[in-house]
Amino acid sequence: MKFVLKYKYYYILLTLSLSIVACDSGDIYEETTFKNEGIKCNTSIIFKNISSWPIDYQVAIAAYKKEEAIPSISKAIGKPSIGDTTHIELTGIPFDTDRISISILNKSRKSVTDLYSHSIQPKEIESQISSLGLLSIDLLDFTRVQNQFFSNCINCHGGSSYAAADLNLTEGYSYNALVNVNSKIVNEKKLVTPGIESESFILDVLAHSSDNISYNHTNVSFNSQEEDVKLLKLWINSLK
Repeated sequence: MKFVLKYKYYYILLTLSLSIVACDSGDIYEETTFKNEGIKCNTSIIFKNISSWPIDYQVAIAAYKKEEAIPSISKAIGKPSIGDTTHIELTGIPFDTDRISISILNKSRKSVTDLYSHSIQPKEIESQISSLGLLSIDLLDFTRVQNQFFSNCINCHGGSSYAAADLNLTEGYSYNALVNVNSKIVNEKKLVTPGIESESFILDVLAHSSDNISYNHTNVSFNSQEEDVKLLKLWINSLK
C-alpha cells in the first residue's frame, strides 16, 4: 500500500514538471488588446425648464436601428440642477444604428418622444466616434407635449376619419385647435388659455369636473395620467 501511494506521489510530480516545460516553449506572443466593439458617442446638454423633468418616464441617450422604437442600447440621464451642463457618453453602439437620440422612454423602454435626434453618418461608423456637441434642449417643447400627451387622444380625436367634438389633436393640428380657441361647452373659457391653467377648459375635461362633459377622460394616458397632466399644465403656463 505504501509503495502504491509513493508511486502516485512521484507520478504527480513528474506530470507537473512536464507541464511546466511544455508551457515554457520560449515563443513570444503578441499581447492581445481587447476594445469595445461599436461606436462611441459623447455630448453635453443644457436642459431648459427642469421643472418638467419626468418622474415616471426616463430621459436617456439612446441608439436605434431603423424604424425601431425601442433602443438597442441606452443610458439614463440623471436630473441636473438648474443651470448645470450634463456630460454623457454612450459606448458599444451597434454599427447598424440608424440614429442616436436624446429620448424620453416609458417603462417598457419604448421611445415616447425624441428631444433631439442625430442620423448616423458613414464617417462616424468608420471612425467609431460620434460627437453631438453641445445641445440645448427645452423640456417643454410642444413636440414633447404632442407625443407624450396628445398621442393618447388621437384614436378619438382625428386619428381616423372621425374627430370627437370636432377636435383634431393629431400632429400638426392640435396646437391651433386648442390655443385661444373658445370652448363649445363653457362659453367663458377657451380650450387653452395661454399662461392660465385655471382658465383652460381642457383641464376641466381631463378632471371630468363639468356636468356637460359626457365622456370620462380621467384615465386616457398610456403611462402616467398624473405626470402627463402635470406636463400639460406646465406647458399651458409657459405660453404667452
